[in-house]
Amino acid sequence: MSELLLAKSDGETLVEHTLNCIRVAEALVSTLSLEGEELQRLRRDLNQALVYHDVGKAASGFQAALRDRSNRWGRRHEILSAAFATGMGAEDEVVFAILNHHRSVLGSETDSYPTEEIPFKNDLKPVWEEMEEEWYSNITVFADEWERIRQELGMGQFPPNPLAPLRLSRKWISKYSQNRDIPFERRKYASLLRGLVVTSDHIASGAGKGYNPIPVPRLSAIDLGVKNLYAFQKRASEHRGNLILRAPTGSGKTNAALLWAMRNQHLNGRLIYVLPNQASINAMYLRLASHFGKNSVGLLHGRAASSLYSMMENDEDSMGQLDRQKTARNKGDLSRELWYPVKVCTPHQVLRYMLHGKGWELMLAEFPHGLFVFDEIHAYDPTVTGLTVATAKFLQKIGASCIFMSATLPSFLKGILEREVPDIGFIEPSPMEETDQIILSKKRHAINIVDGDMLAHLGEIASAAGSAASTLVVCNHVRTAQLVYQGLQRLVDGEVRLLHSRFNRRDRNRKEGDLKHLPKVLVSTQVVEVSLDIDFELGFTEPAPIDALVQRLGRVNRRGSMPPALVTVFTEQVGRYHIYEQQLVDRSLDALSKLGNPVSESDLVDAADEVYGRGYQGEELHRYSSALDIPMIKDPENNWLAGSHKDWVEQLISEKEGTLEVLPESLTDEYEDLSRQRLSIEAGTLLVPIRRESLVYLYDEIEKPSNPSKPWVIRKPYSTELGLDLSAGAE
Repeated sequence: MSELLLAKSDGETLVEHTLNCIRVAEALVSTLSLEGEELQRLRRDLNQALVYHDVGKAASGFQAALRDRSNRWGRRHEILSAAFATGMGAEDEVVFAILNHHRSVLGSETDSYPTEEIPFKNDLKPVWEEMEEEWYSNITVFADEWERIRQELGMGQFPPNPLAPLRLSRKWISKYSQNRDIPFERRKYASLLRGLVVTSDHIASGAGKGYNPIPVPRLSAIDLGVKNLYAFQKRASEHRGNLILRAPTGSGKTNAALLWAMRNQHLNGRLIYVLPNQASINAMYLRLASHFGKNSVGLLHGRAASSLYSMMENDEDSMGQLDRQKTARNKGDLSRELWYPVKVCTPHQVLRYMLHGKGWELMLAEFPHGLFVFDEIHAYDPTVTGLTVATAKFLQKIGASCIFMSATLPSFLKGILEREVPDIGFIEPSPMEETDQIILSKKRHAINIVDGDMLAHLGEIASAAGSAASTLVVCNHVRTAQLVYQGLQRLVDGEVRLLHSRFNRRDRNRKEGDLKHLPKVLVSTQVVEVSLDIDFELGFTEPAPIDALVQRLGRVNRRGSMPPALVTVFTEQVGRYHIYEQQLVDRSLDALSKLGNPVSESDLVDAADEVYGRGYQGEELHRYSSALDIPMIKDPENNWLAGSHKDWVEQLISEKEGTLEVLPESLTDEYEDLSRQRLSIEAGTLLVPIRRESLVYLYDEIEKPSNPSKPWVIRKPYSTELGLDLSAGAE
């Protein structure tokens, strides 16, 4: 054939794609925390693997399929590529990385590999001979293109018959033999090489095409704009190694963490900032982007592209909707690759790698000598806490450092971290330091505990709100918030707004943006506990555990610029469905009732200690202990399968991190209209998240689409004022 060999159906040639991958890989390697012979070996092997990784696409059947999608080839081009690499004398780890760069030879629960195509010495199947024949039919064209690659990269000439049966031991592709018979360091190196081959290929083919990965910044060169440090922040900036930081909400924990990171950064050490929910992650992304530049910070969670799209709406440029959508999607894709030197993510995204979910090999390039900030560690459930502590122990072994932060870190959790994480320090504001004493002695709140629930006291709430400039009312359920909002609208002379999780993202983004100017009354749910930098004069809240209550308190008189603000805590919630363990709530109310008014920040820490003094018990202790001892993290050497991943991890991430998103029936026409305009991300902002367990009592109200790319439709009323109304349910 006279045409150039293609690598992609978009017309990109094999030579172009190969050179693009090499360019990306060279830039990636320069961002790794490696030096000396280790770096040189990796650079050489990665370069070699990428030169060879797609040469199998020269086969006539593959070329025909690229030019006409109706011609399905049905063979694995990477097997031919591995045979070529073998013929060129590549080492086993290079051949293994090539063989696995699309699928896993070892297979997974949903992915199998045609091992009968693999040409092992003295075991050549007829199907291999057919593949070999198709490849050699294009060898004249390939030889011309190889000459260009050879001259560009200094590669050697290939022999007359370059495809060779694999010398790779069969033990590499056996789940039962690899762990037992292949040394751990070789399995580990093969995994690293595979991860870099895959990410180089993805970046060069997709969102990063034509660009180079971002260099890792020297954190100490960044100006945080902080002039006068509290003493605890200064101590954090001087601390070497793992650290626990406990400090009140609004006292500057984030700056302390960044100062700690500046002190502890090694060569090309990346910064990974971990938060437990998407709202706080989005807010931290914007904050870190203001320090490091938006091109250096990645956003990684289940709805990253949609969040980025919404953020970009506020940019001053005149980018059109389709371009903005493409840019947001590209940024989201690159956050899953080895691209951004600073990332903000959920703990589950870190655990995806640690538990060997799809793409886990990237951690071998990204995590060594990394800086991990685990913020709001108190909010993790026992399983995630156990997995995170196990992760910190693993990270210690590869030169990474961790800081764990919380405003209300219970002593039992502090004890766990000090016991399990090697050489970890502890810092909190000290009453012996003048600047810290300002924080500790500051009394921002007076707490009033009132019997009954909110609906029974709407009149008192409205009367108190009438005398305040701004009042925050926090409910435990969306339905309660809707009822309280409707009641206060009738009773309060002034603007009353509603915010909860059951607005679609378009309306919620607008509502949160409007909070730059506080209303007379804001009725909200737990969504107000995180991310929002708001400062109300008066507060009312339903009962909750002490740590949640402290977060709610942190949105009232947040800066302490007013006299102690009154926050009323009701002893009962509206509705029978309890989202918190009742004993935990009761202990929290009891601890708060013992405090004198006004309360100091140290009073609240003491109350949290009293509530959580027993630590994990019963089932919670079992979940924590089981997670801490999970073999995949605790004993990687005996549980490490190069070239394999665990499908169940994706299900775990989906269940833990996300909810089911549904489309209100009243918005279906608008959704379809946006979809026809190819504005899929904007169409997605019309969806509303609901808890998966809600499906039980909403079964008759939800329509599951026959097309899996379409959203589920819910036949419940939706409005920009109230959000999705599920009043027929248990809430």
